[in-house]
Amino acid sequence: MSLEVEVNYADGTRQSHTFTQDRVLVGRGERADLDVRLAPEIDEEHLLLIPRRNGCWVAAAAHVRVQPMYGGKPFEHGLLPWGAELDVGSVTITVRPGAAEKRSVSLWYVVALLPLAATAVLLWPQDNRFAGTPVSPPELTMPAAPPKCPADEPASVQARRKNLEAAALEARYPYKPQEGFRATRAWLQAAVCFAEAQQESLAKNARTRAAKMMDRLGEDYKAQRLVVEQARRREDYPQILGALRILKQFVAEHPGAYLDYLGRLERQVIVNMEKKNKHIKYAP
Repeated sequence: MSLEVEVNYADGTRQSHTFTQDRVLVGRGERADLDVRLAPEIDEEHLLLIPRRNGCWVAAAAHVRVQPMYGGKPFEHGLLPWGAELDVGSVTITVRPGAAEKRSVSLWYVVALLPLAATAVLLWPQDNRFAGTPVSPPELTMPAAPPKCPADEPASVQARRKNLEAAALEARYPYKPQEGFRATRAWLQAAVCFAEAQQESLAKNARTRAAKMMDRLGEDYKAQRLVVEQARRREDYPQILGALRILKQFVAEHPGAYLDYLGRLERQVIVNMEKKNKHIKYAP
């Protein structure tokens, strides 16, 4: 699916770029698909753009110096509608469907197949640097809600405590993905206790927040797999290693073949790093 990205600078300069690949890295330097080198506030790897039929999914890299803004609010990731404007410091980035998308009907069939193609390619070894047979990633599923609220204290008290706990865990989620799963379980527990306390509106709110947290986990899980794939294609071993360790946190509660596969990849990357370092010659 083609994607048109327009970059507007503070001095009035405007650049328009069209891409046909399924994801576009916005940053500075050779690694970026869209090199915004005229803007010092843009990091080497700043934004990941993934065109979809109903908009563009955008994710900001972790620990960027300048946080993107959308609608005047800080933006981390999510699906933006076509024509949306994202501000990064003095730069405004606008995403639109490519010209071909506006007149092609058959292309929607290709778009529908892209997620399947991305899953098939993701983490697929293209050389002998990665050992083992690739394994399909598991789907992240909503944890089961507890059957009832513990009876050791009033349900309303437990519900409010769990609600506060979930909010605190959500705040720590950007630094530790597993906190997102803990937050989801805490909100589900809060919902059960609110319901037993006959506070159905609060119970509904807790269930909604749990569902939104799972949606966020799912999107970030996909994005992290893409980060691993991008780094693997560049043979950027330090970034592959860091990205794999984060990815493992998303599936830590799903032990099995995929988690084992990520462990093998991690060990192979470490071996490759050691081999590469042995060939580096330092000037005396």
